[in-house]
Amino acid sequence: MDAHQGPTLREITFTVSARQLIVPIQNEGESGRLRVYFNDKLVLDYDVAVAPSREATDWYAFFSIERFAGAEARVVVSNATEKGIELVRQSDMIPGEDTFYRERLRPQFHFTSRAGWLNDPNGLIYYEGEYHMFYQHNPTSLSHGNMSWGHAISRDLVFLD
Repeated sequence: MDAHQGPTLREITFTVSARQLIVPIQNEGESGRLRVYFNDKLVLDYDVAVAPSREATDWYAFFSIERFAGAEARVVVSNATEKGIELVRQSDMIPGEDTFYRERLRPQFHFTSRAGWLNDPNGLIYYEGEYHMFYQHNPTSLSHGNMSWGHAISRDLVFLD
C-alpha cells in the first residue's frame, strides 16, 4: 500500500433475501475494516481479517440479517482481496453449523460461543423459567476487540435454547 493512499476498498451489494451474512476469516490475516450498510444506513462496523481465498479461510463469522429482508445491502471491506470479497455472501446456512459444539477441541461443559472470542459473563439473570447470560463478544476474531454483546439462553443450564 502506498503511504499516500488509504487501504484498498472492495464492495459488494445485494438485496437481502437470506438469514445470515457470511464473512470468511483468516486468523493471522491482514486486518481491515468491515462496514455493512442497509438502505444506506451503517449497521455493522468491525475490524476484521477477511480471508484472501477459500483455501486460506480458517472459519466464518456470521451476522443475522433477516430483519433487513428486502433491503439493499452494501458491504465495504478494506484490505480484502478480490477473491476474499467474493466469499462474503448472504446465506440461510452458516458454514460448519452442522458440527458446532462437536468440534474436537471445544469444551463440552463450559459455555462457548458458536464463533469468535468471548470474555467474562455479565448479567446472569433468571427470568420466567429461563436462564440468560450476557457476555462480551468479538464475532470476527479469536482475540480481544470489536466489543459486542453476546446472549445465551438455557432452561436448565446444560443445554442452550
